[in-house]
Amino acid sequence: MKTWSALAAAAALSACATHESVLDLQRPAPAARALLIFPENQQFRDSVVLEFVDGVSRYSYVFAEPNGSIMAAAINTALADSGLKAGTPTRARYGLRVHVSETNGPMAGADFHANLRATYVLVDRHTGVELFRHEASSSAETIFLGLNEGDLRTASQRSWRFVRPLAAAGAIPAASDIAAGELDPEYEEWTQADWNDFWQVYSQSLAAGALIGPVTVGAEFINPWNFLPWADDGAAAERRNGPRQSRIGSDRAADANYRTVVANVTAFMLAFSQAQGVEPMPILPCHGGPDVEALKVALQSRGHEYRTDDCSYRR
Repeated sequence: MKTWSALAAAAALSACATHESVLDLQRPAPAARALLIFPENQQFRDSVVLEFVDGVSRYSYVFAEPNGSIMAAAINTALADSGLKAGTPTRARYGLRVHVSETNGPMAGADFHANLRATYVLVDRHTGVELFRHEASSSAETIFLGLNEGDLRTASQRSWRFVRPLAAAGAIPAASDIAAGELDPEYEEWTQADWNDFWQVYSQSLAAGALIGPVTVGAEFINPWNFLPWADDGAAAERRNGPRQSRIGSDRAADANYRTVVANVTAFMLAFSQAQGVEPMPILPCHGGPDVEALKVALQSRGHEYRTDDCSYRR
């Protein structure tokens, strides 16, 4: 009983979404401004393999959490994008070992929070010598979106699907009554009592049809599954393609966990690149005007690289 009361309270507190919160969820993520790429002649280039992630379950079982499967996927992606990942585990000279000391997935409620603390250790696989160690902490949050204009649109469209045929059906009795009277002289027209009964049922049907949209949207909004962070491997896998606006608890839990893991891995990659003297490589537009062209020349003159699109395509 307490659980249901908590869910009802959470729904009541988030019943209306602010205009800014709706815009935040619709706004795309900012474009990347730099890449972390280790140069070809760097010691660790093409030489690192993820050996293991310990201290955490491999998968989420009942409730979603930042698990080993999500972490391994994020780490391997970061190693590959930066050029550190070895072609095969056998040829890798260095091994990355990740020890998770604290992990907390979202709890039941409206907004979902997740946090993670892990230590990344890079070792020489031939000698076992530790070469680099870094502890990273991260957290993330996904909010529960309150009722907004989109829900109003959905409710009105659902109601209209039921009201429209009912509205058209309202003219059928009168038309049938007139036609029957013209064709059959003995036809008895509806009495006032007949019409009263018809309009009572008809008006009640219209009211019920108009309420179908708001009632179904409201039921979806207060659905208890929205407030429970159930584990869902499919939802976790989809988050690798970017966050998705959803009220479903498993989707939002997967989003919070994925953001937490990515932030943690990014903190390690930044710390390791700084220790190795590898600077993030800027991303510059093809045609950005004289200031951008001057920046490209300045970077090249100092021996630095940058990334851009294929500038052979016309604008």
